[in-house]
Amino acid sequence: MPELRLLAIADIHYAPTSADAADAPAERLCEQGRRLLGRAIADAAGRGGFDALALLGDVVNDGSRLYAPGAMRQLRAELDAAAAGVPRLIVPGNHDGDPRRLFELLGGRPGLHEVGGYRLVVFADAYEAQMYGRRREADRRLLAEEASRPGGPLVVLQHNPMNPVIESDYPFMLLNRDAVVGDYAEAGVLVSISGHYHAGWPLNVLDGVRYLTVPALCEAPCRYALVALRDGGIGVRTPSLQGGRA
Repeated sequence: MPELRLLAIADIHYAPTSADAADAPAERLCEQGRRLLGRAIADAAGRGGFDALALLGDVVNDGSRLYAPGAMRQLRAELDAAAAGVPRLIVPGNHDGDPRRLFELLGGRPGLHEVGGYRLVVFADAYEAQMYGRRREADRRLLAEEASRPGGPLVVLQHNPMNPVIESDYPFMLLNRDAVVGDYAEAGVLVSISGHYHAGWPLNVLDGVRYLTVPALCEAPCRYALVALRDGGIGVRTPSLQGGRA
């Protein structure tokens, strides 16, 4: 199996102006989101490049605001300029609003993507009140059906972290997280890659499945992840953009 190099970027929380970002926590560099995205892509290219690029949700800070569609178009322009021709995996987050709009404006789609001999599955989970996420039953069945077919290793991508459980008053985990991690073990998933928890969480293992939570790009030190998959092994680097000044 050849190596697959995946650039994974989580939680840009882009808001183009200070007025757009006024209700965001002070530590989020929302106005710098487009430049940080471009810098992360350039930095990853300088570290050996990548075969596919994943945005792991919360690409904008508030998908319900009037600025959101324009902000998504600006991020699409950055992707088109900096990573033209690279397979693109777009994961909706709880802040992004209608996932269909996100897919349309950023050039993505849910479901199966076959890249370099690997089967990458993008999940668009359902959210209530921009907080409470749940994996749809149809998507659980989709993974089981895909696992029953011959093919390359399965890699799953979603916004919410899956393992370990993060104890917090804020709902980081999916409401049906226990069932979903059971699905992953049964399907023989190679690795699950998430965002949402801004601190990130290093690679860890549960029931034979590797789990990675990518740190937020929008908060210093503005990290992203380079994930290298080869022969069943996984290497992860999380470079920093040194505080994120654009």
